Amino acid sequence: MRGLKAGVFAIAVLLLGAGCRSARSCDAPLREAVAWLDANALLQESIAVSQGAGRCFGERTVQTLPATTDALGLLRVIDAGRPDYVLAESGVVWDGAAAQPWFLARYRAVQAWHLGGRPAGDLALFAYTPIATDEHAMVPAPAAFLTDAVVLRGFRASSSRVGPDEPLHLVLLWDDVPGKPYQTLRVAVRLVDQATGEIRAQAAPPLVPAGVALDDEARLAQEVVLHPPESLPQGDYVVAVSLTEPSGRPVEVSGSAAAGGYGMTLATVTNPPDVSAQPIAMGYDVTATFGSTDTPRITLLGYDAPDRAAPGAWVRVALLWSASQAVAEDYHVLVHLVSPDNALVAQGDGVPVYGFFPTSTWTPGSYVRDEHGLALPEDLPRGDYGLYVGLYRTDTGERLEARDGAGTLQADGRVLLHRLAVR
Repeated sequence: MRGLKAGVFAIAVLLLGAGCRSARSCDAPLREAVAWLDANALLQESIAVSQGAGRCFGERTVQTLPATTDALGLLRVIDAGRPDYVLAESGVVWDGAAAQPWFLARYRAVQAWHLGGRPAGDLALFAYTPIATDEHAMVPAPAAFLTDAVVLRGFRASSSRVGPDEPLHLVLLWDDVPGKPYQTLRVAVRLVDQATGEIRAQAAPPLVPAGVALDDEARLAQEVVLHPPESLPQGDYVVAVSLTEPSGRPVEVSGSAAAGGYGMTLATVTNPPDVSAQPIAMGYDVTATFGSTDTPRITLLGYDAPDRAAPGAWVRVALLWSASQAVAEDYHVLVHLVSPDNALVAQGDGVPVYGFFPTSTWTPGSYVRDEHGLALPEDLPRGDYGLYVGLYRTDTGERLEARDGAGTLQADGRVLLHRLAVR
């Protein structure tokens, strides 16, 4: 997986004008950009520069970018590394790339420096904010629409899970056919209950892509969001896409992926149960135990949590618990976000499953999916923060002993899940 999952956080510096085609000196605007990065960016964030500019950035890891006159090719370079920052000198190529919806959806201007008498103009710094589907690779379309106007090459989905407060984001990746109009076609994306066939959520926009697609073969990207209702039952759902001609006639679908009257089946997603007799799939597997030899042990088997979040964001953390024997006490769950200097910056404590399923009611051998939320401070500094979990008694505040997968006793009665990159 590119970008976040691969752990590649880069800073792309695109110095594109005539003054950057050869090695350039570390002039005042570049020195100011370096100073800004030193003051505001993390040291581990690398930097990509045009030939000759790398020496201006000291000890930072430097990636050299080739010169190009292709604006879309430039965006593909950025997409491949998914940089945290882009520093760009105004010019024909860069201005064309920066005006694309793909770039505008992910990057915001944070600083600029005037280049004096240069005809190119300004040096601008942009910061990256991921969209919901950026962590996920393109899935090829499982079938084809029988039309000569467009080809659905594939899609990206934000998650394999869906819920009342968890919208499903999709990017449909199309390829148009030269000379064939497609703008009069309508797209419908539906969330269909696999058990009953009921439509639980849908969106029906015209086929007006938001911009170019940077994936192989696909050229047009269309973003669609499905908002499930508050009453969405737990269970499995089919995500289906259809095309309709201006006359109202549906475009037929080839192959076994035809979804009845709903077009093409793209994927199956789940609104997972809170309690199950069978294991529940989670994004991350983990083995941590809570309790001692004289208290019933509770095991943490997995969790869902983002790898990255922005200051001020609401972070959802889902935990998968199981108890080997009955638990007499009611324990609170703690979910803590801890700074690199060990300060508590956010927490989401509470009775499991929104207060409805205390530990004393757990059935031995069952699996409990338990969600908590963390409100990150608006002014939280950039950094990598530890995401911890534990259990404690509410009457005394005493935490249960916590051990990681190797059986090592953990300090403070809590286990580290992973590091959350706050950017």
